[in-house]
Amino acid sequence: MSNDLLQAADDARRLLRGFAAIETVAKAFEQVGGLQQAGAEAQAALAALQSQVAEARATAAEAQVEAVRSAQRGADALAAAQAQADGIVADAQAQAGAVIAQAKALAVQAKADAAALRDKTNAAVFDAQDTLAAIRAEHNDLASKLDALRAQANKLLGD
Repeated sequence: MSNDLLQAADDARRLLRGFAAIETVAKAFEQVGGLQQAGAEAQAALAALQSQVAEARATAAEAQVEAVRSAQRGADALAAAQAQADGIVADAQAQAGAVIAQAKALAVQAKADAAALRDKTNAAVFDAQDTLAAIRAEHNDLASKLDALRAQANKLLGD
C-alpha cells in the first residue's frame, strides 16, 4: 500500500510539472504579445517617418518653385532636398524592414515554442489523467476488498 502511495505521489509531482509547463506557455504568449507590440510600434514609427518624408517632399516642391525664380539657387536647393528625402526614405524603410522582419521571426519562433510547450503540457495532462483514473480504479478495488474483509470479520465475530 505504501508503494502505491509513493507512486501516487510521483504521479502527482509529474502532474505538477505539467502544470508548471503551462506557466512556460504563458511566458511564451507574453513574449509573443511583446513582439506584436514591438511590431505595432515599428509600424507607428514608420508612419511618423513617412510623414517626415512627405514634409521633405513638400520642401523639395517649394525648392522647385524657387528654382523657377533663381535657376542656380533653386537647382542646388532641389538637389539637397531630394538627397535628404531619399536618405530619410531609405533609412526609414531599412529600419522598419529590419524591425518588422526581426519581430516576425521572433513571433514565429515564439509561436512554435508555445505550440511545442502546449503539446507537451497536453501530453502530461493526459498522462496524469490516465494515472489518476488508474489510481481511482485501484482505490475502488481496494475499498471493495476492504469492505469484503470487514464483512468476513463481522461474520467471524458474530456481529
